[in-house]
Amino acid sequence: MALSKRNIIISGLLLLLVIGVIFFVPKKTTNPSELATTDTVPAENADSSSEIPLAEAGGVLGGSKTAVKSAPTPAPLPQSGKMYKDFIRPTGFANTAFLGLLNTEAFTLTQFVGQKVILINFWTTSASNALRMFPYLNAWHTKYKDDGLLIVSIHAPRFLYEQSKSVVDATLFLQNALYPVVLDNNYETWRAYGNTVWPHQYLIDINGRIAYDHPGEGAYTATELKIQELLGERAQKLGLPRETYAPPVPPKDAVSIDLARIKSPETYFGSARNNTLGNAVPLKDGNQDLEYPAIVLPNAPYFNGSWGFSKEYALNLVTGTALRYQYSAKLVHMVLSSEKLIRVKVLRDGAALSIESAGKDVRFEKGESYFFISGTRIYDIVNDQAGYGQHTLEFIIQDSGLKIYTITFG
Repeated sequence: MALSKRNIIISGLLLLLVIGVIFFVPKKTTNPSELATTDTVPAENADSSSEIPLAEAGGVLGGSKTAVKSAPTPAPLPQSGKMYKDFIRPTGFANTAFLGLLNTEAFTLTQFVGQKVILINFWTTSASNALRMFPYLNAWHTKYKDDGLLIVSIHAPRFLYEQSKSVVDATLFLQNALYPVVLDNNYETWRAYGNTVWPHQYLIDINGRIAYDHPGEGAYTATELKIQELLGERAQKLGLPRETYAPPVPPKDAVSIDLARIKSPETYFGSARNNTLGNAVPLKDGNQDLEYPAIVLPNAPYFNGSWGFSKEYALNLVTGTALRYQYSAKLVHMVLSSEKLIRVKVLRDGAALSIESAGKDVRFEKGESYFFISGTRIYDIVNDQAGYGQHTLEFIIQDSGLKIYTITFG
């Protein structure tokens, strides 16, 4: 009998201990700045999409060397027929004035489900492929807004500097965007959709169901045809006249890209994901003194001089540092930053760029091609009118303090 009572007491104590662990031990909340990259997500130009948000562990812009933590497993991608997800604790809004709401800061999708066909576009200011979506989004907004289409862009930042609303606003102004934008700095709506890439479009029908989704750029004709189909269904449900639409045509300002001919992937320079460095130690914070090797292989950056590596970018530490990259594409863009004006001389295959091959940020003087860095943004370096080809770029940086985030190709 005594033994039985003792067993009951022990069992009761164990039960109380388990309950305490479940209900009273604090659970770790996910810091959006601690998201890590995943090798399963392709690089930007491999499939026209850019990767999940960059892994950063607090204060990286100030030089913190806190270790990158593992990424949470993303939720399953919403399939056609699943119900839409509304915004989860958005961190701000832009371009919401035209919606006609008394309180635009309380904008939700639920307010428009049952009235509109909704196109959601996830994007970020630092991804060139996401920016190439804007001519199509602008055209669709103009053509179909009066027929019941609502475009909503959800900005999920790839780098810490993009969390600033002023950065987003400046990009929207340059891209002539006139539809609402939701800031998702904590990636909560991003996760709700199980999203993994920029850009990514979801079409929500009049009933609030996800009728179509497309990751990456491209498939513009298929997307527009689906918009037309869903608008027809909306008209029928609401008892409105059904419009007859012309076949889709590309906008005049759209950039034509042949994804099959781009052989170079987006390359990251920060230690959180720079696993394709040519002659520097990858995935390592700190300073490295580097020299060009005798042979430069394709699709990898090679450094000359003293460089410092932090989670998001590589920083040149002295005047006269240089960088080489052998690529195969038509377009070259770089995400660059500097707190002061820095001049960068650029060579292609050992010679200055020509007017026919230079991007809009390149200037010419005394037989040299160069560009200036001031602030943080995407810089347009190569726009080759001759088309796609393999070349070697070299950047000679004529002052210290240049941050290189990524180099991308189109």
